[in-house]
Amino acid sequence: MDITSYYSFAEKESSLSGSLNTVFIGVAKLKGTNSVVVVDSILKKMEEIEKTLPKNIIIHTIQNEGETAREATSELMLHLFVSIAIVFIILVIFLGIKDALNAAFCIPMVLGIVFIVALVLGLDINRITLFALILSLGILVDDSIVMVENNSRHLAMMARTGRTKIEAILDSVREVGVSIVFSTITRVMSFVAMFAVTGMMGDYMKPIPVFASIALTASLFVAFSLNPFLAISLHNDKKKGNHEHKEGKFLAWYGRFLGKYINESDATVKKRTMLKLGFWIALFAILVAPIMLDIFKARMLPKADKNQVYLWIDAPREMTAQDMKKIGEDASNFLLCKTEKVSKEFCLTESVSTSVGDRFLGDFANLFRGGTNRTQENQISMRINLEESKFRDMKSEAYVIAIRPLLRAYLLQKYPDLKLRLLEDPPGPPTMATFHIKAKGQEDLTS
Repeated sequence: MDITSYYSFAEKESSLSGSLNTVFIGVAKLKGTNSVVVVDSILKKMEEIEKTLPKNIIIHTIQNEGETAREATSELMLHLFVSIAIVFIILVIFLGIKDALNAAFCIPMVLGIVFIVALVLGLDINRITLFALILSLGILVDDSIVMVENNSRHLAMMARTGRTKIEAILDSVREVGVSIVFSTITRVMSFVAMFAVTGMMGDYMKPIPVFASIALTASLFVAFSLNPFLAISLHNDKKKGNHEHKEGKFLAWYGRFLGKYINESDATVKKRTMLKLGFWIALFAILVAPIMLDIFKARMLPKADKNQVYLWIDAPREMTAQDMKKIGEDASNFLLCKTEKVSKEFCLTESVSTSVGDRFLGDFANLFRGGTNRTQENQISMRINLEESKFRDMKSEAYVIAIRPLLRAYLLQKYPDLKLRLLEDPPGPPTMATFHIKAKGQEDLTS
């Protein structure tokens, strides 16, 4: 029987120059389940299964998106708390401690409402949704800031106006209520426009407008309900003699600073002209310098420093799977630095998984690039696992750029008719864990 496909695995630590026959197993989570929990359970089960297998068969994890999801989520949660702290500090500077606490209370309340709504609607909380919440964090407190500041001003004027707390709060809400509603609607509509994005990118970015809109709507509810209640609770009735709202120290300093430039004396006019000139020069430099110095680079999506890249090799149609297997081994040995053609600085590959004549496992990267269609005998699909990003200085993007011409020169010298594509892993949601089962002996595990 003619063999039309091969599956192999090779790693740097192995002393063998060739690749071992392999069976790949891909496991994808169901919708609504936690990828971290699922992958942890799978790894534990695979350890139990490995104990029952012959000693010459080893199970090796080549892709663990559960760990990737855990790290990404932890990092985003850290950024979320840092953002909350920054917002609170800014509120303290401009509003004072009591009003800052009132406005900042909006943040945990809104996030709690968002998570409850997501649970009720069956929406997933993942890296994209957390990014959406961080993105909208700075604007979801806007409603509360306006409401809290106006409430504080009206409460401070009670001794002069003769109103009660409830009357002062009602007048405050009526004064700014319509403006807050319409400003929230305009901000929600700016995110709703993202629903017009279609295709795979539309599905990928969909959680951003969904969760941002929920968060902004929740902030409107908090601004009209909880913030006025807290304003009444935090107001000190003993300070009835204060007819005017006391400004914070920063605002008082800012007022004195501007006062130096707003009177009409000749000296002030000259200072104001110099200030405006300095402002426009600084603004022009900030806008132009990054472009002129090639600092700013526009990209559709940022390049992530992933721990894997992909190699696709296409040969002439007359090449058989056996011929392609030999090409795959040569490419694998080169990437694993088992030849003398590679500089030590480029020896970053830990392992290489190869599929000859069949698609590689249907992870996001291969689905994104159409790798599921690579089923011809003259096609090789390889996954190159690099060292962990925290243990290497070179990023995956720089590695691909540097190793591509070296790999092309090495392979095309031996096989001049090949077509090579070295690809980076696109950003994607964590959905899979991938294992391979390799045999140390001669038993053929190819399927």
